[in-house]
Amino acid sequence: MASELDESSEGDDGANSATQSTELCVAVGCDDVDLQTAASSQRGQPQLLSEVPPSLRRGVRLDLALRRCGAHWSNTDQGHGLFDVTQEADHLHEFLSHDWETSGWLKFVTLCLAYNRLPASIGATAAGVVVAIMQCSGVLPTLFPLKRRFPGQMIEGHHGTAAVLIGSAVYLIILFSWQRARHLFGRPDRLVFVDKFCVNQSEAEMKSTGIRSLAGFLRISDKLVILWSPRYFTRLWCVYEIAAWIRLGRPIASTTRFRPVAVTFIQVAFFVGWFIYFSVLPVVKMLGSSFSLFLAVFTTAPVCGAIPACVAVSLAQDLEDIKFQLESFSIRQAECHCCSHAHKDPETGEELFCDRALIYRSLSDSKDAEEDILNSFDQQIRTKIKDEVLDSFSVSKLSYRDILAATFVVQSCAALDRLPYAALVLEKGGSRAFTYFAIEQLATVLVIVPGNLKLMMFVAARLERMVRLPKRSWKKLVIFTFLVLIVALGVSGGLWVCLLKTQACTSMLPCCLVSSASILLNLALFNEPWNCKSAASSEEHKQSD
Repeated sequence: MASELDESSEGDDGANSATQSTELCVAVGCDDVDLQTAASSQRGQPQLLSEVPPSLRRGVRLDLALRRCGAHWSNTDQGHGLFDVTQEADHLHEFLSHDWETSGWLKFVTLCLAYNRLPASIGATAAGVVVAIMQCSGVLPTLFPLKRRFPGQMIEGHHGTAAVLIGSAVYLIILFSWQRARHLFGRPDRLVFVDKFCVNQSEAEMKSTGIRSLAGFLRISDKLVILWSPRYFTRLWCVYEIAAWIRLGRPIASTTRFRPVAVTFIQVAFFVGWFIYFSVLPVVKMLGSSFSLFLAVFTTAPVCGAIPACVAVSLAQDLEDIKFQLESFSIRQAECHCCSHAHKDPETGEELFCDRALIYRSLSDSKDAEEDILNSFDQQIRTKIKDEVLDSFSVSKLSYRDILAATFVVQSCAALDRLPYAALVLEKGGSRAFTYFAIEQLATVLVIVPGNLKLMMFVAARLERMVRLPKRSWKKLVIFTFLVLIVALGVSGGLWVCLLKTQACTSMLPCCLVSSASILLNLALFNEPWNCKSAASSEEHKQSD
């Protein structure tokens, strides 16, 4: 990862560097030449460092790493001048690990969700409450019709949509600027390691030393944050960072945070989908014709349902990919920038030292045979690191908190937009009708909608394991998306319709039964041990076949 900013460990410009790099390419490339040959050809070349030189021990404030909407996370940004905004640091809160081929915008949004989503959600909800109070007091209009049947009567009223619009805007503003606001208000800064910032991109010698000091930066970091994408475990330096972290004695489960960028896709898809639904649907319903309702359904359903379902299928494929990558990992097959470009800088044409040789040498300190060293490292990745990575990844892939973060803001603001109607229900229908309506809103926000997204992931994951179709084909994507959409919307939509129907009952029992069924379904879906056990059983079944 980190040497992949240019993804190369450039060394001193000597007259014999071309000869040395050529020898290294032969020694540690695809040809099965022993490691001792590689080591002997590296004499005089730089080595990986376990400590960072004091003058290069730098960290960057998180708010600076997230400025310019993540432009610095793009592979097209050269990073010149970024070293100037760093500061001396003997301690770092997080080491941010990633590969440079993944979208910079996607990594930026992933980090914003990881660090800023809680204050953003609180701020958006507070804004929604203020707007709802203004709607109840008549300061803001409630233009959109809403009616529900309660015991003995039909209550017709109106609701607004300003809470959704303003709350969503506040959410996005805080989400993308919270770290900067913390700094401006004098809150403690969070120092992190980001390679493009903390490794000087303008001075070749300092850049080489900084890249070779990755283990030293890891040593002074509290946590390792991995922005995982399907390419991550195919990159030699990314694997080296995890290996160095394990070698420092850091337990993966408690000190490592896996942030799959694919999860960001599904969170963004759900946020955008529900925002469109609650913004567009009330407007087109005002037209009052069957055509307007037809138009509303076909403009909102693809975004609210099909796109998240499609992303869920892709994420399920990614989850399978990470298992395959780790089970079949070989350090000999991991890619690195220098070997991919014949040890020549693609921009300047200068000769590059071999990153692979540096890492091989860092693993060859023992007296064991060279092949045994590499095989032992491969086995450690395939067993110990694989188990710990998959355990951590399964816990964080889509927890209830992750899903609620994607749905809560728009859903809660939409419920607040209905506060004027709720007041009307309390006035005309009494406490019983108000209780029915309150249960519907709470169950929708906290149970049915989060359960819908989790059900999409559950069905997509099971289809990925059970149905044998070519990977990454468009036919598979369309078929799986359709099946996921039918099952998820059928179950969640059915529960919501049942909840609406029970509002007309004189007894509270049907409403309580439907709500309880929704809660039990969520408990089953979000019960991680149950999911892990099911996944393990599926793997054993496949192996026995």
